[in-house]
Amino acid sequence: MPELVPFAVDRADITPYYEALDAALAGTGPALAPYEAGTPAPDVPRHPTDAPERLALVVSTSGSTGTPKRAMLTKDALIASATATHERIGAGTWLLPLPPHHIAGTQVIVRSLIAGTTPIVMDAWSLERFTRATTLVARNAPPFSPIHTSLVPTQLRDVLDAAERDDPVGVRALEAARRYRSILVGGAATPPTCSRAPATPGSPS
Repeated sequence: MPELVPFAVDRADITPYYEALDAALAGTGPALAPYEAGTPAPDVPRHPTDAPERLALVVSTSGSTGTPKRAMLTKDALIASATATHERIGAGTWLLPLPPHHIAGTQVIVRSLIAGTTPIVMDAWSLERFTRATTLVARNAPPFSPIHTSLVPTQLRDVLDAAERDDPVGVRALEAARRYRSILVGGAATPPTCSRAPATPGSPS
């Protein structure tokens, strides 16, 4: 029966979570129930009787399509997802502008672990922060290595709407977005308006 422990994730320093996830995937550490540092820990059993073998992660869904539920993810599922993503877009260095304790943020960390890289984490979302963080990601990436990021639709819409208004901050953010080989968009349905970005090399897809 797998062991499950709540794990406080501090967006200002994800190193402990990065290392705990690495141990969980390797089978040398317990499965994790991540939550935002400074908020109440989730009430989870230490040895859940309904957990699958090789459990690595228990996360709450957003509830965007109904009542939030806890999803139990195995080591194999997390590694397979990261591997499939790398096969499609290539391994690389990631910008993490999402809450790292959420599943989309955790998946960015897992992909980074599998690729042997360390993601750059944004402490909060803004177009200015996105542009600065993109520069930092590009500088930290190994030579000829792609850079990737993962956004929710509202973040992508922020970039596109500001650029469409000819807002200089938005124009710079769009230029930054075009530096990524891939931008994964999820967490909610993507509005059709978010597909209007110019189809130029390096633009969001």
